[in-house]
Amino acid sequence: MATKNDPKSVRERYSDWAKKRGAPGPTLPPEKSAALVETMVIAACIDGVLVEGEATALRTMILSTPGFEGLDRDGLARTVDSVAQRIAKEGIEARVAAIASALGDEPSLREEAFLLATAFVQFDGEVGEEEQSFLDELQKIMKISDERASHIDAVVAELRASS
Repeated sequence: MATKNDPKSVRERYSDWAKKRGAPGPTLPPEKSAALVETMVIAACIDGVLVEGEATALRTMILSTPGFEGLDRDGLARTVDSVAQRIAKEGIEARVAAIASALGDEPSLREEAFLLATAFVQFDGEVGEEEQSFLDELQKIMKISDERASHIDAVVAELRASS
């Protein structure tokens, strides 16, 4: 039976939900895929700690997200290191701005990034101050209304509760 923190159950629920929603598929341009992956990595690591299972869930969820199934596991590990280096050099705000720029003005992709970030921030069941600040910054830069952000948060909470 799946537990609340079981990455497989989260992955399956997200994958099913994303497919129904029409999430980006394999035709997504590489720079947009990279921006979504970076969003997930930042969200998972924003508090500076990957709790037990979070790193595995990060890799599993990214690799099973529609459009990201073909990513190389080793390449994904290098991406995590690269994201950490870019954050140290440029800061979170600059990276979030770069992600928004890469995603362009497509509301669905911007909302997808916010949803993915929200899912990873909520993975361990707690949202710390740094994590909330990241989500607030992401919402602002992605130009997501409070109403849409609340809806996305509710969707993530529903996905988490259904396991």
